[in-house]
Amino acid sequence: MSGNGRGAARNPSKSPPFLIIGLLVALAILGFNYWNLSSSNGSLSATNMDLQDQIRILTSKRLNEEQSKRDIERKYQLIEQRIATKDSEIKKLQEDVDKKGGDVERAENSKKDPKDEVDAFYFKPLVNFTTYQWFCKVPVGHNTLQKYVKRLCTAVGLEGKGTNHSLRASTATRLYQAGVEEHGAY
Repeated sequence: MSGNGRGAARNPSKSPPFLIIGLLVALAILGFNYWNLSSSNGSLSATNMDLQDQIRILTSKRLNEEQSKRDIERKYQLIEQRIATKDSEIKKLQEDVDKKGGDVERAENSKKDPKDEVDAFYFKPLVNFTTYQWFCKVPVGHNTLQKYVKRLCTAVGLEGKGTNHSLRASTATRLYQAGVEEHGAY
């Protein structure tokens, strides 16, 4: 035994109690940390799986959107081609119409008979006119001309007789009163 007397009280096969308590405390701390990390790992794994699912879904949506975009671009190109084709057809038809319109006009001019010419001062206006002709070859009738001033006077709210003669007489009087020179009968 040892010379200081302490060795006699200790059993050499037994470990000191503070060493056992320290090992148990270290084992408890390690167990708690393992449990804490494993539960954190489980929640992180679940979050990771959710994120991977979202990535798969978004990737699938993106691929579908890209496919839709390509389909729309193809349809747009087809429509543009159809429009270009129709524009060229319209242009060709317009050229044909212009050419045939000139032919028709020349044919009409060559076929004009002096009897067809109507000698009238007022012609009936066309409802659907063109740049070349805005009236037809039919003269305005006597009754229509006779009622024209009366209709105008009624439309603007003037009372009185309202005849063509009163319009002519009123105009002549006003011109005379304004000092306009008289040029004689026409």
